[in-house]
Amino acid sequence: MDSCRIPQVSPQVNRQGRLIESSWLLLQETVFFHGFRDESKNALIRCTNPPMARSRTRVISRNSLSIISGWRIKSVNVDVYLRPGDCILANFESIGDSGMDILGTLVRGGAAAGLCLGVSLLSACAGIAASADNPDRQSADAAPHGLIIHGGAGAGSRATISAELEADMRSSMAAALTAGYQVLDEGGTSLDAVTAAILILEDATAFNAGKGAVFNAVGSHELDSSIMDGATLNAGAAAGVSTVRNPILLARAVMEHSPHVMLSGAGAEEFAREQQLATVTPDYFDTERRRRQLEQRLARDKRAAVEPVEGDNTSDAYFGTVGVVALDQAGNLAAGTSTGGMTAKRYGRIGDSPVIGAGTYANNASCGVSSTGHGEYFIRHVVAYSICARMEHGGVSLEQAADDVVMTELVEAGGSGGVIAMDARGNIAWPFNSSSMVRAHQSRDQAPRVLIFRKE
Repeated sequence: MDSCRIPQVSPQVNRQGRLIESSWLLLQETVFFHGFRDESKNALIRCTNPPMARSRTRVISRNSLSIISGWRIKSVNVDVYLRPGDCILANFESIGDSGMDILGTLVRGGAAAGLCLGVSLLSACAGIAASADNPDRQSADAAPHGLIIHGGAGAGSRATISAELEADMRSSMAAALTAGYQVLDEGGTSLDAVTAAILILEDATAFNAGKGAVFNAVGSHELDSSIMDGATLNAGAAAGVSTVRNPILLARAVMEHSPHVMLSGAGAEEFAREQQLATVTPDYFDTERRRRQLEQRLARDKRAAVEPVEGDNTSDAYFGTVGVVALDQAGNLAAGTSTGGMTAKRYGRIGDSPVIGAGTYANNASCGVSSTGHGEYFIRHVVAYSICARMEHGGVSLEQAADDVVMTELVEAGGSGGVIAMDARGNIAWPFNSSSMVRAHQSRDQAPRVLIFRKE
């Protein structure tokens, strides 16, 4: 801080009229966090682990900053990206042992971050590199972030998946990867990235989700979805809906705008209308490929009580459930899953996709997971949560935890499928015990890649 010319600051008074202390914060390391700004365009930031010394400069780390949740009224969201050496002119108000509230103004030599924060910049630190003005440098310096996607695991092979379908799947996966990663690379949240990527896949016909959903036994559609926030463990899910265009938006609305975790059927659709989500007539989800699959399935079953297989058909036996796990620059994980379920399913059957802990789970303390496969087995073995629990409580790596559950526990039980998983450091795993699994990944350190078959 010796190289910084610190402007004089005056004592401030908080909303209750109490005097609050003024100080500077010097960031030890790169940090991205969400804050708010008030009507005077000051950033409202929470320092949950502030240094106790009453000095003019307080050195803090990235784990010390988080959202202020209580000051949303008359405030607007802002995303703030800070680097080592950046300063915040901060006015502290003690809030007890849990930390302090900060009314702060960012100070930096470069201009780009000031536009993000919406405050006037002061050229206080002559020694700060102006890397904020260089987009390439900014991306390279960004905190770890990335996402991993699946488009279903199943019995598909090069012999049974047509060239046209393969091309459609790869193209849609690439588009979803681009949409989700752009959110993350621009500093957006993992929840927004998961939502953006799944929306692309729900609107594509190549997958068993949204527009491409399979038919149930009576020739209709029953769609399921779920989403979970690893930072808060909040979650939302919807099951058995047939008029909601994008079930992932309904799952997120359940999480963010209701006291519940899962809604189903007519009640879920009523809630979707109240939330002004896009609705469609059930035949919106009809596709000829899925109708042929239903006819083939019913003919083969001959109405016998045969155990159904998700997305199964004679030409491209393939599980088309979609899922996404994302890590944002704030270090927060999120996961989401969307599906049309099993071809020719009966009796309002619900699989693992909308079940938190089975088809979807996310916890910053361990990892985020989205599952695909024979849902009954994934429910019985609580697959998504089991992987996270093995990491958090067993101390094993993400790769080992995922392999133990998918390649050993599920195989021994007779369950087919796979998962995608990502931990808070950006490590990934995507084991599958079926012939193939459509999967994709992109991160700060990994170029985009889309894979379908086991050997590519």
